[in-house]
Amino acid sequence: MASTSWGPNRLDLLVFGNRTGSGLYHRWWDGARWGPSPNGYRSQDGPIYYDPECVPWGPNRLDVFVGGMDSAVYHKCWDRSTWSPSLGVQIGMFRILIIEPPRLVSLLIG
Repeated sequence: MASTSWGPNRLDLLVFGNRTGSGLYHRWWDGARWGPSPNGYRSQDGPIYYDPECVPWGPNRLDVFVGGMDSAVYHKCWDRSTWSPSLGVQIGMFRILIIEPPRLVSLLIG
């Protein structure tokens, strides 16, 4: 599981798998309620092999990285209105093979 916050009263949780698969799932707290429902998660594609890592880089902005079943690194981002790309898109022009889960850090400038 990965958790992060891009602003006051905001919490985003990204988890690996569920009872029926090994996909990426997301839920959030907006200061008043849990989304997408009090007990639910929203699927973000998959399958994935490692727990996700996520980092905010501004209000309402998230970058999520996961290790795929093929040991490649995959990226998704939230841009205030939509998730993109699908997890079927690898990072960059070359396949990056991993043997450990990806780890992230964030730098805030300004």
